[in-house]
Amino acid sequence: MADTPKLQGIWTAYGLSKLTALLSDGGQLVIAFAALGDGNGYLPVVQPSQTELVHEVWRGPVNGVSVNPDDPADVIVDAVVPNNAGGFFVREWGLYDDTNHLIAAGPHDEMHKPLIADGQAAEFLERFHLPVANTATIKLTLATQSLASIAHVDAGIAAHNDDPDAHGGRTVPAAYAWKLSAGGDLIISKAAGNDALDVSAGYQGMAVLPAITAWTLNADKTLIMRLPA
Repeated sequence: MADTPKLQGIWTAYGLSKLTALLSDGGQLVIAFAALGDGNGYLPVVQPSQTELVHEVWRGPVNGVSVNPDDPADVIVDAVVPNNAGGFFVREWGLYDDTNHLIAAGPHDEMHKPLIADGQAAEFLERFHLPVANTATIKLTLATQSLASIAHVDAGIAAHNDDPDAHGGRTVPAAYAWKLSAGGDLIISKAAGNDALDVSAGYQGMAVLPAITAWTLNADKTLIMRLPA
């Protein structure tokens, strides 16, 4: 069998078999987890018979599964690798269903994921594209509890601030910034540092972050946004 071209991912034999079965009975495939591996130091050649990564170094829930608006045969799977995960190289990726079976895998352009303890911090958004003949066989989801990326929060605040109907029609200044305070509160404030808005005190019922209904803060200061089901 010919080697898989560099950086080209594939559906595993299990993934294709499950898709075929679901197409017959009208069910849907649930893509639940994304995983990254270091390939034991090498860029791996993926095979349909694979049931796991060569050497997994990280796994987390996917943030969303959607159909590409520019290509109805392309399913997009997003996952955020947070700041507090790292200290490894990434050379391979995999997607798992809700029964923890590997459904798709591929080699990954080599990159290093640093740790904050190493003096660097990096949050990655991993986006995977899966060709699907019938997207009705894929369950499209936005996780009820997802780790919001910094870009997602910034984009949400910007979209809200640009909305003329936000805050009951009151204008929200465009130059706002956000940060986590030492006490663990999410603070929305003007870039100049004036008029700080303490979201934990219930400012506008979290209206400054569209579509987010609640949030929690882990012990490691990871901010978790709860999105509507």
